[in-house]
Amino acid sequence: MDRAGSIVKPMLGSVPRRDAVLFLAVVVAAAAARLYGLGSPGELVFDEVYYAQDACFYLGWGEGVCGVATEASHVHPPLGKWLIAFGILLFGHEPTGWRVMPALAGIAIVGFVYVLTRRLTASSLAATVAAGFLALDPLSIVSSRVAMLDIFTAAAGVAAVTFAVLDRDRVASRSTDARRMRRPWLIAAGLAGGVAIGTKWSGALVLGAVVLLVLAWEVAALRREGRTTARALVGAAPAILVWLLALPALVYAVSFVGRLDGELLSVPWQQDAWVRQFGGRQLQMMGFHAGLDETHRAASPAWSWLLGKRAVVYFFEVDATGRYREVLAFANPLLWLPAAAAAGWAALVAVRRRDPWGGEVVVAAAVASAYLPWLVLTAGRPFVFLHYIVPTIPFLALALGWAVSRMPRLPARALAAAAGAMAIGVVVFWSPLIYGWPLDYDAWRSRIVFADCGPEAVSDGRLMPRPTVATDPPPGWCWV
Repeated sequence: MDRAGSIVKPMLGSVPRRDAVLFLAVVVAAAAARLYGLGSPGELVFDEVYYAQDACFYLGWGEGVCGVATEASHVHPPLGKWLIAFGILLFGHEPTGWRVMPALAGIAIVGFVYVLTRRLTASSLAATVAAGFLALDPLSIVSSRVAMLDIFTAAAGVAAVTFAVLDRDRVASRSTDARRMRRPWLIAAGLAGGVAIGTKWSGALVLGAVVLLVLAWEVAALRREGRTTARALVGAAPAILVWLLALPALVYAVSFVGRLDGELLSVPWQQDAWVRQFGGRQLQMMGFHAGLDETHRAASPAWSWLLGKRAVVYFFEVDATGRYREVLAFANPLLWLPAAAAAGWAALVAVRRRDPWGGEVVVAAAVASAYLPWLVLTAGRPFVFLHYIVPTIPFLALALGWAVSRMPRLPARALAAAAGAMAIGVVVFWSPLIYGWPLDYDAWRSRIVFADCGPEAVSDGRLMPRPTVATDPPPGWCWV
């Protein structure tokens, strides 16, 4: 049996009962962490003032209900706001309504990571480690409990990679034939890629990796049948062009239906043509992002995200008894850094083996595509935040699971136990800052790991986050 067949064969049988139980366990844990007290805080927090209110506006409920008369977040594509709007339609314009769809997306990501890791490693332990890592990741939990866009981009990106790997398994396990366009998993990957870019342009990063991975697998499969590289590229092109480029572009365009006033059937060059309005909106969005030079106190450079240098205060208040209530979006370097090291290990293995079918290729490509471009895209741009890394976290979890699968049995179990204990300990200790539970000052201060924030707002000798946001971020390591 050739290399491709040997990789895929252990993963094509029926799902063992143990996997079903473990899958259900991690998904239930993710659901509990994300749905508990979803309506608290009972007000708009951080960028919910844009996305939740715009989603309500999409439903046409009026300024009296939604709080806005025009769309405030027009610099991002509409699809993520349409998803938030669906939750509002079901539960009303109130906190649970505008947060339920992000929460469901966050739960779905955990399920996808289990399936993806299991497919790539054929290891239930590795899949449980990866999905468990994600289920209990503080930033992933917080991001699933606010009406913002990053969690949708993350869910769609993981789904696209998972569906591409399922398509890979079909390609690797059977001979190619004349029906290469009949690819349900590849179509699903393209739809997911369209959702990713239809939510935020950064979704194109992972979609690009999917295109390259599928191209590599297609060429390898066709060369296995004796075709030259040139003929293999030609043979691979139609499916990729249609399902991974044209289909996502179509999904992206359709997400703007109802958000532009142009005539859909007019010729493109007419002033009121929908196509012209669509193109104008893209140029407007591009101009905004290219020229963005604002500052924000919570901003942080991309290189610092894995280290947790700067957290983002989503919500803060002092109650009548003087206790603090805060929702803080913060990193977990205790697991993120080992996971990043695992991704680096995967990249080294991929380079050494030069085998496109190996799981290490997917791990390295997914982490690299989701994170590394930010180091370039944000160079010289101060207006970037920790939560931009949310689409990378599932792939960091995948990398840690892959590393477990590569280790001998006893060290793998030890690493799994240590990672599980670390994840649980972090969530338990910092849960008041995840869910906004009231804390007295000393308990709050003990959870603020980094406080090199420069001159801070002080009341009766106590630190607290500054209310103003239009200032430069502190130069030090700061969670305040």
